[in-house]
Amino acid sequence: MVPASPSSIWARGVDLGARGRYAESAEHFAGLLGVDDRWKSLALSSLASHRRQIGDAAGAADLDAEALLGATDAESRADALIGLAADAVASADPARATVWHVESAQPATSGWRTLTRWHWVGAELALLAGDKATATEHARQAIATCLDHSPRHSAKSRIVLAAVTGDVDDLVAVGPILASEGWVTLEWPLALVAADHAPLAPPSWLGEAWEAGRGATYTIEECLPAGLQPVWRSHPGVRRLREDRPPTGGE
Repeated sequence: MVPASPSSIWARGVDLGARGRYAESAEHFAGLLGVDDRWKSLALSSLASHRRQIGDAAGAADLDAEALLGATDAESRADALIGLAADAVASADPARATVWHVESAQPATSGWRTLTRWHWVGAELALLAGDKATATEHARQAIATCLDHSPRHSAKSRIVLAAVTGDVDDLVAVGPILASEGWVTLEWPLALVAADHAPLAPPSWLGEAWEAGRGATYTIEECLPAGLQPVWRSHPGVRRLREDRPPTGGE
């Protein structure tokens, strides 16, 4: 059997992570830490992204900082810098996030994936600053950048746009895609975005999205690396989905 290439190991780790199988994903990325500086950096950035997703922004920042130290090319440097900007956004530190986001702008243009991620963080940062126009532009650019490249990136970009604009009509079509592909890490953010704009959402669909998001939190918890379950349970979004009543919608 031909040994798996670093790129295929990384891609498999990313795919597992998107499905909420974080422990398995971490095992794949661990196999890249001793390959070379580039793959170590990319693996650390991916591990940082998972930490950030479960609510550990500080742990993610440590991993992203280490990734930046080992970055050897535009892609790995972009991933680390964008990650640091996202960590700062998650920590509600717009000044620091802006510094990292600006520094990541040039290397982010190295590929559609990094540029899409850069626009995601740009949208989040603009929202944090109360600049809805800029946030909307970043979200629309993210959609355009990943078009014809990745259905998963496209789905997330559409969720980001809905979060910015409040227009949840597009999410009605996104939900079934997430369910069919098993992308549970996007099901719970979609549920929260839909709930935030409940008066504009069809009631029956809103309930389905909420239950899918709630279920996703348990699926993810079952597949976390040991010791991270308490962090996940304390995530505000997770607590909201598990403890609040489903929104009723308005149409």
